[in-house]
Amino acid sequence: MNRRGFSLIELLIAIVLIGVLAAFMIPRIGDGIQKQKVRSARNAITTMHARARATAIRRGRLVAFVCRSNRILLLSRHPVTGVPDTIASQNLAEIFGVTLSTDRDSLAFDARGLGMESGNTQIVVSRAGFADTIVISSVGSILR
Repeated sequence: MNRRGFSLIELLIAIVLIGVLAAFMIPRIGDGIQKQKVRSARNAITTMHARARATAIRRGRLVAFVCRSNRILLLSRHPVTGVPDTIASQNLAEIFGVTLSTDRDSLAFDARGLGMESGNTQIVVSRAGFADTIVISSVGSILR
């Protein structure tokens, strides 16, 4: 007898196998997404840090790198009027859904791009049980 196609039992076995594989893979994919958001936020912070140093050198004046309520701000003051100038701003909680915690609210870079702090600064980026740490030295370079 020449039979074509699949039987109902063969189709059910294939569907059950696909379901079991999906049940194992979906949580792992979710964890990978959470880790990637933390990494992306870390990259955004290091980019803003580099931008703060470069702006201090380019403008020849003090630039502050401020971490305030999950937001990164780059601030400077006009040398003549003293009016604060917001150079850049990123809300990392809105973009990546992460939480920032730091031991220092702001870092200052002088006209040479060097940090003006007395010790290292630690910024912790976290989301859904995953965390990454950025350590900035007293001279303003990123250690890790």
